[in-house]
Amino acid sequence: MNPTCFVIMGFGKKTDFATGRELDLDKTYKNIIKPAMTAAGYNCVRADEVLHSGVIDVPMYEMLFAADLVVADLSTSNLNAIFELGVRHALKPRATIIIAEEQFKNPFDINHIVIRPYVHLGTDIGFDETMRVRQDLQTLAAALKTNQAIDSPVYTVLSDLQQPKRKAVEGTEVVVVAAQQNPADKDTYAAKFEFALEAKNAGDFDLAKKVLQQIYAEQTRPGPNGKAKPARPRVTQELALATYKAGEKAGPEVALAAYAEAAALLQQLGPETTTDPETLGLWSAIPERQEPGQKTA
Repeated sequence: MNPTCFVIMGFGKKTDFATGRELDLDKTYKNIIKPAMTAAGYNCVRADEVLHSGVIDVPMYEMLFAADLVVADLSTSNLNAIFELGVRHALKPRATIIIAEEQFKNPFDINHIVIRPYVHLGTDIGFDETMRVRQDLQTLAAALKTNQAIDSPVYTVLSDLQQPKRKAVEGTEVVVVAAQQNPADKDTYAAKFEFALEAKNAGDFDLAKKVLQQIYAEQTRPGPNGKAKPARPRVTQELALATYKAGEKAGPEVALAAYAEAAALLQQLGPETTTDPETLGLWSAIPERQEPGQKTA
C-alpha cells in the first residue's frame, strides 16, 4: 500500500493581505503538489477531499498524526495552515515539507525552518515554474521515504523529546475516505449528496455523476400510483452540471451527447420560464442544447 501524504493549505482563491494579490491556491495543489506526490508514490489528499460526518477536526488530527508525509503551503499566511503545521511539528519529528509563495512573510522569528519558495503569478502559475517546483517536491518526497533527518523545530530544540503514541489505535490504520472511494456505506440522501459534492469539488465529475444518478433514480422512483415523482431541483441541477462536465473531460464527441443529456435534465426545471438563477446559469453554460448537428437557438 502506498504511503499517505496529507496537504495543509488554503482552498480556492485567497487574498494575500501582505501584498494585496489574489492567489489561486487550487492551482498550486492540482498542478504542483498532488502530481508531485503521486509521482513520488504517495496517496495524496487535501482536507477538502476527506469525507467526514460532523467536525472536520477529527480526521484532520488523525491525518496530521498518521500521514507518512505532510506538505504545508503557508501562502497568504493562512492561519489554519500555520496552526496545523504547528500540530504536525509537535506530533512528528520528521517528514514535513513547507512551501510558500515567494512573497510570503514569515510571521515567526525562526530562521532555521526551511520554507521552499515558488512563484505565483496571481490566479495562475507559469508552466516552467510549475514543472520546476513539481520536480523538486517529487525528488524530496521520494527521498523522505527513507531519510530519518529531523525537520520539526520542536524535536530539534527538545532533543530528548519522544514521539507520542496512541494506545487505543497502536498498529492500526487510520481510515480516510477520499472522494474517489465508494460511498456504498453512505445510504442516506444527505450523506450521498455530500459525497457527490465532494467528488465534484475534487474534479471527479464521473464519480459525482454516478452518485447523483443514484439519488435521482431514488427520488424519481414511481410511487404507489405508478407515476414518477420529480427529483429535488438541487439534485437535478447538480446532475446536469456533473453530466456535461464529465462529458467535456471525455472529449468533444462525448461532450455533445453530454450537453444534450444535461439539457434534457434542465428542461424539467423550465429554463425558459424559471427565475431560478442556478437553473438559468446552468442552461446558459451548455453550448449545445439540442442534438448534434442542430443549430442552437
